[in-house]
Amino acid sequence: FMHGKGTYVWSDGLKYEGDFFCNQMTGIGKFTWLNGSYYAGDVRNSVRHGRGVFYHAPRMLKYDGDWVRGLQHGKGYMTFDIDEKSYYKGDWVANKKQGYGVRKYISGNFYEGEWFENMRHGNGTMHWVMEKQKYIGQWRCGVQEGEGEHTWYIKRSPTTHYYLRNSYKGSFKNGLRDGCGCFRYACGAFYSGLWRDNKKNGNVRLLLRQR
Repeated sequence: FMHGKGTYVWSDGLKYEGDFFCNQMTGIGKFTWLNGSYYAGDVRNSVRHGRGVFYHAPRMLKYDGDWVRGLQHGKGYMTFDIDEKSYYKGDWVANKKQGYGVRKYISGNFYEGEWFENMRHGNGTMHWVMEKQKYIGQWRCGVQEGEGEHTWYIKRSPTTHYYLRNSYKGSFKNGLRDGCGCFRYACGAFYSGLWRDNKKNGNVRLLLRQR
């Protein structure tokens, strides 16, 4: 009868060290796999449940957060590389990024906003750091779709820290300008009208800056 502190080892090498209650792994414990992966934290009825840290050694993934019946569920922080330069921090539902969260990529790009089933979905802001671009608006299945504003920042000269910018505000479809929208150029000119597949389409209003 397993009750109290103890260690249990399976035939495949998986090991549990921690609390037992009425023959169940319940309390605080640590699971260790032969490949170097481990889980340390709350356990209930032999599964991860509560708060804990899971490290997947082959992929160098680390999750620190809430668990429900063995699944990442609630608030959690996952890193995707050993230096923790790539991460997601936010809401989880049944092992998937879902709700509100921040995702920073190894490139330095980052997204903050709503997620659904591991994809950017809903309202959110994406920053492309090297490309000096930003999008604020609606997303669907990981791409820009709906209403939003995309901005391109243009540095005036190498000796200044001030940026000019082009911007588009309007409708997007499948990541492209599509529908009604207005594109404003850094020079002051703007184009307002219909778009299709990132191209001007149909009736337009074009205003050039007067000199």
